[in-house]
Amino acid sequence: MFDLKTLMSDKVISVHRGSTIRQATKLMVESDQVFLPVVDDNNKLVGAVTEKMLIKWFANAKDKAKPVSCCMKSNVMSFEQNTGLIVVVYRFIREDLRQMPVTLNGRLVGIVKRGGVIQHLMQLKTKTDIPV
Repeated sequence: MFDLKTLMSDKVISVHRGSTIRQATKLMVESDQVFLPVVDDNNKLVGAVTEKMLIKWFANAKDKAKPVSCCMKSNVMSFEQNTGLIVVVYRFIREDLRQMPVTLNGRLVGIVKRGGVIQHLMQLKTKTDIPV
């Protein structure tokens, strides 16, 4: 039986929604991330901020001291931890994703990346020799 825990990393770099845009940018640059989940005080996933969003923010010369919630996307796709492999693969293909947060009852518990999905599919193909 597939378990998304086998694909996800539980070492997620996230930012609190009250953090400033400057803090989020610094964290993104220092950790070499292109995507940061945004969480509340209970670690509930409330949004995400990407490099592209920050580039647009700074290109428009907006205030870096504002909270990250001002520029984040609040309707963020995520996988629940019990999501099946077929759904994961389908969403990665359909949405052209690089990574996606994993939640358990709305709380951020991990992140799954495209490379991990590819690696898992290769292992399945090797074990079963059945087209995946």
